[in-house]
Amino acid sequence: KTHLTPVNGYAYDACLLTIPSGDYAGMYILYSTYGALYIEALSNPYTVKPGSSPQVLTTHTDPWELTAGGAIEAPNILWHNGQLSVLYSIGIYNIPSYSIGDLRYNGGDPTESSSWTKLPGPIFAGSTSSSVGVYDAGVADPFYSPDGQQAWFAYSDYNVPDNGTGKYPNRTILAQPLYFDAFDNPVLSGPIPVSQPIPLPSGDPNGALVTGGAFTLTNEAG
Repeated sequence: KTHLTPVNGYAYDACLLTIPSGDYAGMYILYSTYGALYIEALSNPYTVKPGSSPQVLTTHTDPWELTAGGAIEAPNILWHNGQLSVLYSIGIYNIPSYSIGDLRYNGGDPTESSSWTKLPGPIFAGSTSSSVGVYDAGVADPFYSPDGQQAWFAYSDYNVPDNGTGKYPNRTILAQPLYFDAFDNPVLSGPIPVSQPIPLPSGDPNGALVTGGAFTLTNEAG
């Protein structure tokens, strides 16, 4: 159904954007081609809109992005008080310069790059401190607490320095709260040390503190 347009063989990390109202209400798909983020209009969640064509949303433009190099990937949608943001990752996933940026939607045609503003970044990155245990932070995926009162984000990380060697193949998934400034832009702050207990998201039925731990993911499909 939906056929993304690869560039140099890449079209991945797709996410669905729904704009609920206005002249540009509808569904869109965002994805990475490694060197750029693309956007395209959809007729439904699995069909490209007839006559639509992929448009470049953004590439490496800011100094911190050019320094990190690598990919621009992992777009994820965040709404707050009607303001739309797209979080994305820059760099190479197992190198410390891998970090997170933010695009702010200003209204207008979302398939035009002029409708977006890239905020100063990175807005989130790992730490060089062994006491923090977060070295290569990226792929921020925002979500709300069970009662809808808190915004959080999950992200991927190496809890030991890999520096691109592939010596430490195991990645971890961490989560912590995020906040918003007076303009409804997301504020992710710095990584919380993995050994530091934090309260569970508000409305969680357990309502206790949680400390970083290891879990096993099991594929139960089929």
